[in-house]
Amino acid sequence: MDEERQIVLKIRSLAKERGLSQNYLADFTGLSRAHLSRVMNLKQSPTIRTLKKLAETLEVPLGRFFEELDEDCS
Repeated sequence: MDEERQIVLKIRSLAKERGLSQNYLADFTGLSRAHLSRVMNLKQSPTIRTLKKLAETLEVPLGRFFEELDEDCS
């Protein structure tokens, strides 16, 4: 599984654990719903700015999205 997909799956999992919808994430990150949808559906790569906003909204450190990537993608 590639790194980008793993990051998006981690974001989805964290949002689900917290009961947060994609619309909620869009509203609280300030990202457009269309942009977030493209990222979450792997049609557009997330920028560091996008990942930072998502991390802040999900209340996790930015590095959390990258945990275990080295192990799984080596």
